[in-house]
Amino acid sequence: QRISAFAEVGHRIAKSFKKFSKRSGPGPARGRFEHWQSVGDDDIISARLGQVLARLAIGDLPEEVSSALLSAKLNGIRKANGGCRVLGCGGVLRRTVFKQVARELHCTLRQWCSDRQFGLHRDGCGRMFRYIESLYHSRPGVVVVSSDQADAYSHVNRQGAIRAGQSCCLEVEVVMRSLLSKESYHVLQDQQGIKFLRQNNGFDQGCNMSSAGYCVSSNAALLAAQEAAKAIDPLAEVVSFIDDTYFIGLPQAAAAGRQAYQQKLSEDLQVKENQTKRKCLLGSGVSVADLP
Repeated sequence: QRISAFAEVGHRIAKSFKKFSKRSGPGPARGRFEHWQSVGDDDIISARLGQVLARLAIGDLPEEVSSALLSAKLNGIRKANGGCRVLGCGGVLRRTVFKQVARELHCTLRQWCSDRQFGLHRDGCGRMFRYIESLYHSRPGVVVVSSDQADAYSHVNRQGAIRAGQSCCLEVEVVMRSLLSKESYHVLQDQQGIKFLRQNNGFDQGCNMSSAGYCVSSNAALLAAQEAAKAIDPLAEVVSFIDDTYFIGLPQAAAAGRQAYQQKLSEDLQVKENQTKRKCLLGSGVSVADLP
């Protein structure tokens, strides 16, 4: 049943060998997409390899093979406010597989997640900004409260994410289990040499499925926030772009929505808010004294 559900993914993978990103970053094995170019020249070989690689998405490969293919090379980039953001650069085969999985499941994920989750939309960030702007300027007395999570991807409780995938559909649950059910091994290279690190929690920031996985995992929190905010202000809205969430409405409604959102995230995923990034934009007729 799992294999038949991902038959189309195998076809997508086979076709992807004919068109690939050139000069992309190498993964832990230092391979590049160009090294697999010759596979795309033979339709029979590419079709068979596509079906084999599709098994990576459903966890139907030997454990040693899956661990090697799911590993990533860790890179760090500086954050604007200090600290370091860790990005995982997976190998060519991992990126090939989960890019096609993300495309195959995109419509399913969009239909299942709240329509206020803009992280799965084309031009999602721009669309969310325009929507917030229209709400903010169309009503006097409202505020916009922003909430950002502290290292959301890497702190997500994996079992909570798998449960969220299970509530979505079989295909999403299978992918979640393939990525998150077992310990991950990653490669870090520094001046002292190469180190192998273990990961037991969170999504890999840089994987094609991580953003979609976070949207699915946090969907229950988004719905809980909407319910809490609308109980006070029926016109209140809660919108999100992956882990960046905004509460728009009367001050009491925005505060109730934020509290419900953070509580549900903490219960389900053990994710905490980065309170230093919380901001509040006051609308016309609202003063600081009106904030709860």
